Amino acid sequence: MIYKLMDYSYQKEFQEALERTKRLGFTIPKWKFNDRLLRSKDSIEKISNTLMNFLRYHDMSFEDLSAQCIAVHTKISEIITQVISCNALVTIGWFYDENINDSLYKFTEEEFKSWMSNELQAFQGSDVHVWITLDSGEVIDFTLLTTIGKINGMFKPGSVLMARPEKSECFIKYHPMVVGKEAVFRAFGSWFLV
Repeated sequence: MIYKLMDYSYQKEFQEALERTKRLGFTIPKWKFNDRLLRSKDSIEKISNTLMNFLRYHDMSFEDLSAQCIAVHTKISEIITQVISCNALVTIGWFYDENINDSLYKFTEEEFKSWMSNELQAFQGSDVHVWITLDSGEVIDFTLLTTIGKINGMFKPGSVLMARPEKSECFIKYHPMVVGKEAVFRAFGSWFLV
């Protein structure tokens, strides 16, 4: 399958994810995308420092970020909001990787509903990815590049993805399905955050 970038709109899919989240019975925040880009030398430095402090506080190494997208992004999203003065929302979904020409962690609304009724099963066996969406339309992903690097034997400590998914330089095309911490806790429980 060849991915069609022209048909891809992260912001449109995010709006659909907000509607889906509400339909599933979760509270959704007021959300409006703006045109300002937050990715700058200053914000990248602030985000890097936030990640370093987060790792120190939780006694983790960069390698520990691998396959920990739910816990890491759920814990750090509110800190990001404060550090770079923006709205940030935990986002549950899947992605398309242009490097391997394949969709990963893809799931349906029906699968998500089943996870809500059995959180232990969901957390142990779900195909899901979690990242942070900013109101600038950018995403921040603290875990994906580390996970991919660890799997492929090309581990690069501290690799963070921050980009607008529609941009051609972003090889990951994120597809949001459900948003917010309430949805994370309902589907996956809170026991993994300890």
